Amino acid sequence: IKDCKAQTTLTLLDDRTSIDVALSRSGYVATNASDPKYKRFEDMMFETLTALLSALSPAFNKAMHQALSARLMAIAAAQQEDDEEDDSDNDKEDDNDNQDDDDDNSPLPPHTQVSNEKPTLNGVKIRARKRDAKASAKYEPEDFRDNILQVIEDIAPTDYTKISSALDSAGNTLDYRRYGDTFFEVLVTGGIIAPGGIIEYDDERGKLPVSLFVLASTDDNASDATA
Repeated sequence: IKDCKAQTTLTLLDDRTSIDVALSRSGYVATNASDPKYKRFEDMMFETLTALLSALSPAFNKAMHQALSARLMAIAAAQQEDDEEDDSDNDKEDDNDNQDDDDDNSPLPPHTQVSNEKPTLNGVKIRARKRDAKASAKYEPEDFRDNILQVIEDIAPTDYTKISSALDSAGNTLDYRRYGDTFFEVLVTGGIIAPGGIIEYDDERGKLPVSLFVLASTDDNASDATA
């Protein structure tokens, strides 16, 4: 994979939260998703994306930028719809909580009335915490893409050691695990990697579908982005 010629085989789980990588030149063997030793996505992130990310900077032309931006905007719009639904559900929960608070704070009978009772801001604080938590969890695929480009834009595309080190350092601030699925969609949509498929046969488990990704050529990138 270091000379951009080795094929990288990626087996995706149905929930797309984990990925198993088999590199023919590195001695890795593809495993089935049911295998208890199945590796999580982040375990092999830097080793598998080094060559893919190195191809991103020189190939990121205007046409591809438009194609990727359209895809990312669609992802962001879908996430915004989910956020609006969550907001609606939270508003209903808040209304129910406020109703319960009103019931709890109803005036006590005269003989049990507590004097000098001070009002509380519990309901306001709860709503503020929910709002802040939702704001900090916003899905921003464009920011993630721009941050990735910023990390590698000043590094030569063939300097894989520096690229790997830069990505390793950036891992402290970029959430690869959260955006891994989106990033692969960006690579495929932009024509940087080309999807295909093969079937492997196992004596015990039978046929195993395997997704195959290879680096696309520059000509393919331009034609795919234009389409």
